[in-house]
Amino acid sequence: MQSQFTSFIIPTLHCRYGDIFTVWTPRPMVVIMEYEHIREALIKNGDAFLGRNHGFPECTTMVIPNGGITFAEGESWARQRKFVKEREKRGMDEFHCRASVAILKQFGMGGGFMENQVRQATEAFVSHLESLSDLNHVDFRWPIQIFVANVINKMLFNYEYDYEGSCKRLMRIADLFTYLVEDARSNPLVLFSMQYEWLEQVPIIGWRAVGKYRDIIAKV
Repeated sequence: MQSQFTSFIIPTLHCRYGDIFTVWTPRPMVVIMEYEHIREALIKNGDAFLGRNHGFPECTTMVIPNGGITFAEGESWARQRKFVKEREKRGMDEFHCRASVAILKQFGMGGGFMENQVRQATEAFVSHLESLSDLNHVDFRWPIQIFVANVINKMLFNYEYDYEGSCKRLMRIADLFTYLVEDARSNPLVLFSMQYEWLEQVPIIGWRAVGKYRDIIAKV
């Protein structure tokens, strides 16, 4: 299956094979399509899905072992999701709801805080657009990305990019990730390295399959 056509092929496979099926990429990937099945598998039976694949390409983006919210697994992931012993004492929906609300409150949701953050970021975004000399030819790609990044960064780190200077670092990182994804999608060695991890140890081939992507992440 060609990766660039995944969004078109998956719905077709859904119609042919039902709500749950396996796609070989070349590793077997179980695809769950419908909300009820997803909820049953990942919420009600969440303990069965605490593991992660630490092979390529996931390994290239892990800064620390078993870190982050994307690739953490086991107890570390369970703590981040707030699924601990209390879930056994209460109904799953009730506890999940309370945990989610608690997390959102810790990040400033409620009391108008989040609304103010978004309003400030929106005002800066509109001000930047109004300052442009040629409004008939505006590339919205970067202004929108900076706008979204500012909302998140201001909430988590009390930091925001301006639209002329400091945003260049964000743009460089985004360009590196864009290149990484596009190049990996067109590189057949990536699929082989996913199936045969020992290829990473082979000179030249290992660098072309995995090593150069590690170098890109290191630059970030």
